[in-house]
Amino acid sequence: MSHETLFHDTLEKAHREHGVTMTSKDKKLVTLWKIIDKFLKVITFGKMNQFLTHYTTTLGRTIYRPVGWTMDNITGFDYALLCHDIKHVKQQEDLGGDWFAFGSFLFAILYLFVPFPIGLAYFRYKYEREAYRISWYSSLEVGITPDLDYYIERMTGAPYVWAWPFKRSVEKWFRKNCRIIEPINADT
Repeated sequence: MSHETLFHDTLEKAHREHGVTMTSKDKKLVTLWKIIDKFLKVITFGKMNQFLTHYTTTLGRTIYRPVGWTMDNITGFDYALLCHDIKHVKQQEDLGGDWFAFGSFLFAILYLFVPFPIGLAYFRYKYEREAYRISWYSSLEVGITPDLDYYIERMTGAPYVWAWPFKRSVEKWFRKNCRIIEPINADT
């Protein structure tokens, strides 16, 4: 099955079962995304400067892709991102039970502020690593070898506002919970 078919089938199933929709940041809530972009630039000292153009964000049941994104030319990476963000919707459902709005609110509070908004954001780290585990295996499903260093840098750096700055701890979690494919060393 092609990654385009996987993407469309997965999005359709997520819409049917969880009410998931997808759009780009230049189609809905444009002012909110611009405010968040400026805020992230300030608190990361300019290091998080591609929020609008390179980052996908889930808010409630809607997945917001970067400005200009369309469903034309779907890649394997799009499929892995979709699976990642569907996990965030499911995390909100798990927190709220029958009350999705409550789960979404609780998810946002935990994700953004507990225990701290910058540097030690345990729940942001927890929710993202769970979602990255899904995207790890979704990448493998479409023939993309996940890059452990990429995942570590994202979890410990500006993209998640230094959610969990302990690189060894993050690496250990991924090595324990994801099938690691080590690169072949041509010298051996």
